[in-house]
Amino acid sequence: MRSLTVFRYLAIPALALLISEPTRAQVQSRSGPPIGGVITGRVRDARTNSPVVGSVVELQSDAGDTVQQTIVAAGGRFEFRDVQPVRYYLVARASGYRPSNRIQVDLTFMPQQTADISLQSDPGSTGSTTQPTIGLNTLAVPAKAQREFAKAQESMSKEPNPAAAIEHLQQAIHIYPNYVEAYHLLGTLYMDERKWADSENMLRHATELNDHFAPSYFALGALLNQQHKPNEAIKTIEKGLKFEPNSWTGHVELCRSYFALNDVPNAKEHALRAHVLRPDSPVVHISLADVYLAEGDYARARTEYEHFLEKAPQSSLAPKVRDKIKDLDALGHSVDKAPPQ
Repeated sequence: MRSLTVFRYLAIPALALLISEPTRAQVQSRSGPPIGGVITGRVRDARTNSPVVGSVVELQSDAGDTVQQTIVAAGGRFEFRDVQPVRYYLVARASGYRPSNRIQVDLTFMPQQTADISLQSDPGSTGSTTQPTIGLNTLAVPAKAQREFAKAQESMSKEPNPAAAIEHLQQAIHIYPNYVEAYHLLGTLYMDERKWADSENMLRHATELNDHFAPSYFALGALLNQQHKPNEAIKTIEKGLKFEPNSWTGHVELCRSYFALNDVPNAKEHALRAHVLRPDSPVVHISLADVYLAEGDYARARTEYEHFLEKAPQSSLAPKVRDKIKDLDALGHSVDKAPPQ
């Protein structure tokens, strides 16, 4: 499944780079080569062996803390990328099923691992233990609704068809009004279509049904930034970071929020954090470039723009970035010269 966060960077006087590149970002990005460990697998019904689409898989530390979460995609597939080479545990949950046992995955010596998870049916289960993960449902998501959800995912793969995906998700919600994952995905698709009110309605409903799933908060925070509500966006994104503190997308979006408030120090803090978490991301390079530009550190800003072009030379933003480098060079600020005092 591909959810969405929109990154827009606000104007910085004289040299501002006004960009907009909507991207769907899951719990972690699916673009670019992995820079750390990779964990993949499938979640299946223990009795029928069919995929449990829309279930949630948690990546936990030894201490049981949640490091990341992801929603299971069509075919029962899940994936965690760019994780540290240490030992983890996987736990899957879904409405109508008992939570899975903790499955150990050790990346210490092998950075790529695969794990299959089986879920035992339990119609009376909420799909959670101490905290709700996929909503406070007391009944299993009907198979027909799950099929509509899977069709929506298929509609967005290979040759994306947003209209068809939206139709399938609306049908899934009609069948099962408490389908948290469908609300979440529908909200991100509406954001892609710039239907802001519809997107906010879906995402808020998703967070009401599921108050522990970080991507819903990040998507809603991005939407609030679009609506020029940075203070509200910060509160929303920080709720998501409480459950997923190592989300580079969350930190980049917080950077944007603080820029809107002209709070460059906090914007820089989150841009640098995002760089630590995902140094190969073109979006992270753009956020750092904007920070350095705001600080008057034009040499570093130019370097980050160059890194962006190295990583994403075919991006729709590339011409704007090249123009920005020309602007900097025209002012006499190259990577070999110190920024003005």
